[in-house]
Amino acid sequence: MQVRFGSAFVLTAAASTAPIAVCRAQSTQPARTDSTTAVVSSVQIHRENVFDKAESGSWLFAAANKLHIVTREHVVRRELLIPVGAPFDSATADETARNLRKLGIFRKATVDSSRTSSGLAEDVTTHDSWTTQVQAAFKSSGDQITWNVGVAEKNLLGRQIKASVKYTSDPDRSTTQFAAFVPRVWRNRVDLSTAYKQYSDGESGDFSLSAPFTTLTTPRSSTLDVDYADRNVLRFFEGEEEASDTLRHLLTKGTLTGAWAIRASRQGYVRVGAKLQLRRENFADLGTPIDERSFFGELGTGVEWSRSNFSVVEGYRGLGGPEDIDLSATVRGDLWVAPSAWGYERGGVGPAVKANVGKLLPNGFTTLNLRASSLFTSKGLDSGSVAAQGVLTLLPAPRHTVVFNAQGGMQKNPYPGEEYDLGLTFGPRAYPAHAFTGDRAFFTTVEYRWVAFPEVYKLLGIGLATYADYGGAWYSGSPVRTGADAGVGLRLGSTRAASGKGATRVDLSWRFASEEFDKRWILSIGTGFPFDIAR
Repeated sequence: MQVRFGSAFVLTAAASTAPIAVCRAQSTQPARTDSTTAVVSSVQIHRENVFDKAESGSWLFAAANKLHIVTREHVVRRELLIPVGAPFDSATADETARNLRKLGIFRKATVDSSRTSSGLAEDVTTHDSWTTQVQAAFKSSGDQITWNVGVAEKNLLGRQIKASVKYTSDPDRSTTQFAAFVPRVWRNRVDLSTAYKQYSDGESGDFSLSAPFTTLTTPRSSTLDVDYADRNVLRFFEGEEEASDTLRHLLTKGTLTGAWAIRASRQGYVRVGAKLQLRRENFADLGTPIDERSFFGELGTGVEWSRSNFSVVEGYRGLGGPEDIDLSATVRGDLWVAPSAWGYERGGVGPAVKANVGKLLPNGFTTLNLRASSLFTSKGLDSGSVAAQGVLTLLPAPRHTVVFNAQGGMQKNPYPGEEYDLGLTFGPRAYPAHAFTGDRAFFTTVEYRWVAFPEVYKLLGIGLATYADYGGAWYSGSPVRTGADAGVGLRLGSTRAASGKGATRVDLSWRFASEEFDKRWILSIGTGFPFDIAR
């Protein structure tokens, strides 16, 4: 397959297994004054350090504050959707706070209003998170370990600039990665991001200039992406620990995307767009020289409809603090054209569709995500994929959460290296890397969590969990390969981390015996959740 039409197994990180303390259809902000005749006469921005004034009496917290540069006022101000002279309304205030939290540099962000002698004031309060991270982590599943060391800064000089360097070693390869993100580099609209990876078996890099949809009412967006790769693609079969098939992948790709909102409001939008992708790309057996890269081109168009529905929760992916969940009903349809004149043996068309929907329940919420894509040529279906995920989160009592996750998918002629791959960091947590690979896959898990200590020394939340996993992957025509485990775990989450940051998990699992794996206890350590996006 030459056109890549969404072969990823996991559609979205639709839900988390962390306990939810609050789950409301509207923001958890205090009540505010709304009036169709009241307009904002002034904007008051209050920027709190990592530890606010009430907490900074401790020498340790005061020292931490001195090491951290508070986010600049202009970073907060450029996200404001209610300028002076505009009417204040709750929906726009909620979106402003949500956009601030989405920046990944604040623990909390609220937007409210108050009456002053000069009129209605818009009150914006932000609480910085600790954004300088010295990384030294590892993930383990039995005798396999992935570890990394590095340093990252998400809010360099208080300007929302992100920069990082990291070295990773996993069972397949070692990687040194450099990455940077600079927001609003031109006309307060265009973001710049770049990354370079040096592998033990190759290299890759990407560069992007993007003017995205930053709000529900943004009228247009555009993106230019440039990607380069010269590396090995490892393919695993039947649970093997070492790849039995290795391809060399050479790629130079440019993608230009544009989209326009034909209807946009706080309640939802309709957007249409187009995409042009040009690339020079080849796969070859390892050791076979690639003298010249083949040229390919694709042209796509799409339409997306969404009805907005957001909620604010506390202790969702992390163990405390407000986080946003997206329960919007969204449907997107795309159509790709791959002409034979643009490098293909046969011309083809590729329809694709995805849909997401969520619902707030009296004691929790549920989400459902679907995705399907395909490539048709004159000989019929050439390739394609279909996948689905459903998550049900229940809140039986404060600090207690039960989560059910079920997902599955199938592919035909997947892109090399894009086959389903479960083990070590994704899927049943007691199994090694590449334990289950193929073009058919499913994964189910249920987890109960209790936050035993919400805030230890104002730094750390500690939770306990029990869980069970069942899932697997295999190739069409081959025997079905699955695995199951159950166990107990410890959850650790920083209360000074950015909103939405996932907790660290330490799990002790009993792996049930199968034809390929023996029964035994496995200690696995990782971050996030075992049903998060694997790629």
